[in-house]
Amino acid sequence: MEKSNKNVITYEKVKNELKNIKLADMTKEQVFDRFIAYGTREELNNPEIQKVLIQNGYASELMDMVTIITDEDVIKMLYKSRAFENCNQCGIRLYHGQISEIIVEKNDDIYNINYDFNKFNNMRLYFKGEVAFSENEINQLKTEIEPYKDNLIAVCDFNSKRKNSEEYHLKCFLKEFINVEEYMTKCQYKLENAREIMENVCNNRLKEIYGQEIPKQIQTRYENELKLICKNNYESLFILNYLIAKKAKEDNEYYVLRGHGSNSYIAYLLGISELNPLDYGLEYEMSYGLKGEKAPEFYYFFSNTYYPNIMKYVKETVTKNISYDTTYIDNNLIRYLVHIYIFVDSGIDTLYELKKITGMDYNNINIKDKKIWDIFKDYNKIFCYMPSYFEKSLFQKIQPKSLEELGTIYGLTKSTFDHEQGKDLAEQIIKMKEYSTRDDIYSFLLSKDIEKEIAFEITEIIRKGKAHNIKYSEQWYKYQKIMKKHNIDSTYIENCKKIKYLFPKSNILNSVVYIIKHIAYMAYYPEITEKVISKAPRLF
Repeated sequence: MEKSNKNVITYEKVKNELKNIKLADMTKEQVFDRFIAYGTREELNNPEIQKVLIQNGYASELMDMVTIITDEDVIKMLYKSRAFENCNQCGIRLYHGQISEIIVEKNDDIYNINYDFNKFNNMRLYFKGEVAFSENEINQLKTEIEPYKDNLIAVCDFNSKRKNSEEYHLKCFLKEFINVEEYMTKCQYKLENAREIMENVCNNRLKEIYGQEIPKQIQTRYENELKLICKNNYESLFILNYLIAKKAKEDNEYYVLRGHGSNSYIAYLLGISELNPLDYGLEYEMSYGLKGEKAPEFYYFFSNTYYPNIMKYVKETVTKNISYDTTYIDNNLIRYLVHIYIFVDSGIDTLYELKKITGMDYNNINIKDKKIWDIFKDYNKIFCYMPSYFEKSLFQKIQPKSLEELGTIYGLTKSTFDHEQGKDLAEQIIKMKEYSTRDDIYSFLLSKDIEKEIAFEITEIIRKGKAHNIKYSEQWYKYQKIMKKHNIDSTYIENCKKIKYLFPKSNILNSVVYIIKHIAYMAYYPEITEKVISKAPRLF
């Protein structure tokens, strides 16, 4: 006997039962049934229905189900609802700008939309991202985005190329919801007397290092950076980083600093970064751009135990000094306003434990110690703890003997360089120190007497992986001619085409020094270290 379908809930049934109820009179459950469980794409694009969803606590669901949201009031309501905060676990951040291009590419089984955000008004904010989608989503999504691409802001998920791409979203919103210049004026993070504080600390540090006679090269580097910082109003950014570093040191806490901000010599003078850029050939243009168009970014990694303390300190400092009428400062807003990112790394907890057990202070480790580098001859001892993208065979062939060699390997393996696999791999990788970071490319081009502006442009197109992209073939052809004119051989140029992405050198060096600190314990206390790290995750 055929079963009756009279109890089956269908869209039509729900719609008929609720059709006479006004939107304003619907209960939360009715809103869910009518629009979340059984709503259509056309209905969900209706601003009045979107408002009702937000009012009933379904802001996150709305963001999941709708790609383009164009109504000014709806976006204001979304922002006030903290729907953006609810997406923190996916690394979602708010950006304003123009989408300059939408390119659909296929990589294995995943389709990607590449989107570039141009500089918008006085924000000095650039962003490029890649979002992965399944094949059945891609055409519909592009159709929806394309008409609005010159007039969008976006909320984007950083974690690209997920295999479960149907759960992955690029959320775009029209920028008119707020006057961006007015918003940025209200939201400027300002510390009183920031420039005065910065200059006092830096000048005292310079005198401490060099006395009254500061070498001309040092003074020139300092003054060049100072001009860029003050011209672009980054003084408060640097002083906030100075305060974070100072607070951590006062609390005797160790942190790892990454991001291109540590290419800055002023960051070194302020005690933010432990790397002296002049000792490692770190170019300040990698931090600021040629004219200060980049806001220097700082990524901090703290221990699990200290993370809540430093976050509380940063939030209180930012909230107290921000020129904006709100008491709500979340992590994303801190990042957006001041370009500071704070994360947890369990490897730091491991260092604390090793220091406590052995009595050896990681702060006093000599990174040139031969006993440390001898460990790399037997990579089996350390492989279980190294970052996952390090290839065991690569290390066995190369056995790095210096910070420079380890940095070259780390830079190339982390930076998605398409190196050739073969018997000459080890020798080839070591020779390729001129390719392993952005700074290497830029410095090499400058050494060939290429004009600074042109060298920077070439570096940017190479480090972003555009040299091998057919879309930029005409531009790349022009740069090839310039390089050949300056006697750069064809092998170098061809290798530049293989690069998909390059990190700044400071980022690589900070990471490598952090790794070496752990290896030092393996060199001097192998049994203790093996027990401790057997419970620890891989670094980064």
